[in-house]
Amino acid sequence: MRDDAVELAIDPRQARHDQGFCWIVDLPAQAEHGDDLDNPARSELQLFEDSAQLGPAHADHNRIRVVGGGLYSHWKRQLYFSTSDNIPPAASRRKIRIRVPRRVADGNSDTGPAERNASLIDAIAPQLRQVAQGMSLDMLAKGPTSSEQRIEILERKVEYLLDELYAAKSQLRHLTPMSETLGKLRSYQISTFDFQWGRLPYHDAFLSNPEWRHKAADDLCARLDRPPEWLRDKSVLDCGCGPGRHTWTFASLGARVTAFDTSDAAVETARRETGMFDGVTIEQRSILDPLPYAPEFDLVWCYGVIHHTGDAYRALANIAACVRPGGLIYLMVYPEPERTNADAYRYYHEVYVLRRLTRHLTFEQKAELLKQVQGERWALSWFDAISSEINDLFTMEELTQMLAWLGFSDVRRTMPHEHSLNVTAIRRNG
Repeated sequence: MRDDAVELAIDPRQARHDQGFCWIVDLPAQAEHGDDLDNPARSELQLFEDSAQLGPAHADHNRIRVVGGGLYSHWKRQLYFSTSDNIPPAASRRKIRIRVPRRVADGNSDTGPAERNASLIDAIAPQLRQVAQGMSLDMLAKGPTSSEQRIEILERKVEYLLDELYAAKSQLRHLTPMSETLGKLRSYQISTFDFQWGRLPYHDAFLSNPEWRHKAADDLCARLDRPPEWLRDKSVLDCGCGPGRHTWTFASLGARVTAFDTSDAAVETARRETGMFDGVTIEQRSILDPLPYAPEFDLVWCYGVIHHTGDAYRALANIAACVRPGGLIYLMVYPEPERTNADAYRYYHEVYVLRRLTRHLTFEQKAELLKQVQGERWALSWFDAISSEINDLFTMEELTQMLAWLGFSDVRRTMPHEHSLNVTAIRRNG
């Protein structure tokens, strides 16, 4: 923090509730521009309740929502924050204030447009000077000149590029599954999941958390949009069951369950967790191999699997063939970021950067690093996201099309408040 820092009071009544423990307040003009995608740790803002400093700063927005406890993020012109005890700020008697560097006026009064353009050209490529001698940057970018018009054109261009990117990625899914490189990535993928199921057992939404066991049935039924009694005596195929948390939940609700996974550690844990149930069978197999099941299951459940295969359509076709006519299929897949959600783009960028920077590390080194950076509670979630090299993203429209090709209708998204896509569909008769 610079010596010329200023302190500013924040009116807690101006804070808007975001989600969970997170609140958002617009910052006054005296505060400099905060973190953004290009500079995720630029802000020097310090946050205080009375005389107590909160933090850490630069917190992930989802962690602020879920954990709270004083975490905050100065993001662009806004402050995402939580109180120390997670009480709404307006309900607390504590004074909230920030300390920020004194803002320096934008630009330099002694520097005119021509000099700024020349400096920018030099920063981009010195050789442009000869080409652009005597030419302003406005001339290089013909078209509307107002800021509003340029922002609108930029938004339209981004939308166009995203449309093209989604279409290209969708087509590539059908062209690259047999490549030798992808085969090596799949082998690595199996190894990384084997490590995390065997060595990183804790996760908030796993059987290792006793609190989750109590709410597992409610969570599962919400994803299916079906009441608990719907599952009694149903036949269920759990595809890519991992350590068996959903298999256990299905069995506890009275369903007959066949489950499979390709990971040795996952199969071993799933068998141990579900050993008290008579109607459960755990097998080891790959979702990309032909499955030995008839179209006999009332429900085929596949949570967080097909986007890790590199051949999502083949995986989906294999499991879809196991659904009886009139039966239900459920999928959870990673989504393309919502175009109006800056946090979603930020999250994927963070995952990409961490994956790139840790790619050379062993599984043990990655796990230890993530425990130090994200904490024991979040290590498995981040390991799952970062160590996996195959992480396809889908739009709801693409999933709907693939399911229609495979003979399904009434495609619906459940849990719309979640970032992930939770999707159900019914197999048509005949």
